[in-house]
Amino acid sequence: MLLIVNKILITFFLIIYFYIEKIKNLRELEKDKPKISIFLPIYNKEKYLKRSIGSIQKQTLREIEIIPVNDGSTDNSLNILERLAEKDPRILIINNEKNSGSLYSRGMGILKSKGEYLMCLDPDDQIRGSNSLKYLYNKAKELNIDIISFFILYFPGKAKSRNYSNFNEIIKQPELYKNAFDKDGQLSDFYITNKLIKREVLKSAFEAFKKYIFLKKWNYYEDNIWSILAYKFANTSVFLNKVIYIYYQNNDSAMRNRNNILELENLLFRHEMYKNIFKEKFERKYLIAGCSQLIDIFANNTDIISYNKEIKNLFIIKMNEFIKEYTIPKELINKIKLLIFKIKA
Repeated sequence: MLLIVNKILITFFLIIYFYIEKIKNLRELEKDKPKISIFLPIYNKEKYLKRSIGSIQKQTLREIEIIPVNDGSTDNSLNILERLAEKDPRILIINNEKNSGSLYSRGMGILKSKGEYLMCLDPDDQIRGSNSLKYLYNKAKELNIDIISFFILYFPGKAKSRNYSNFNEIIKQPELYKNAFDKDGQLSDFYITNKLIKREVLKSAFEAFKKYIFLKKWNYYEDNIWSILAYKFANTSVFLNKVIYIYYQNNDSAMRNRNNILELENLLFRHEMYKNIFKEKFERKYLIAGCSQLIDIFANNTDIISYNKEIKNLFIIKMNEFIKEYTIPKELINKIKLLIFKIKA
């Protein structure tokens, strides 16, 4: 009998011991877990990397993870990243063997990240000041919010090489402007770079979207795809009247050197993705917005479409399907029919 009691007591104390150790380990893991992970999709951006990554490193919030995703760069980008990583253990380099596009690179950044919150920084841009990340993180925790959006400050291309350390100096420049509202005065919030997002939210977006990520290379408009998906999986969001992100409009960006045929193919692909993901009635606005943008861009490229039989036929099929499947405004239906008529002529 005594032997049985001893065995029970030993088992009980072992359970308590292992439970305490588990709690300790969890606390240690939590202590080491970054508060914010920032990922940068990089393709041939050697001349901007020290500026962009430097703007992260100088933040007063130290519990951060920096994830540069080298997307098969052919310049010196990878060597620069490796030298930076030698000096800063918070830098985790992901190296794509071949160029796969920003969509894929951002997906890899999300997948490999460990931070409580995630943020995307384009490698030729930078984070304003030194206290921005601490401010965002504290605000996110205080409000218990899934997505915090903020203002972007734009530099036109000719100002790209100037590195302002004083924000007051920046806003005095007449060539600079804040762009958060569209021409109708509505908030234009379809960027992924102007957001701090809970990791679980972007991870859910990745899981819902991963088959599209791996389906084909996609170079244009991928940031608003991530943004819309983030809102789909978030429960709460807020927009702060504060400039956090500084954007440099460079002449060597993908959007400025895009291939028109590839862009049109990507737009049709994106339209199909919208239809498959945003089927719920309350998300109809995303379908309408996506289709309207697609029509406007195709309307400006009728000469290309008319001479490319594959794109022309695919566009006509997709638009006719869209009219049949969804209740859309009459004005948009008329725009679609007029465009189909023009490219058929």
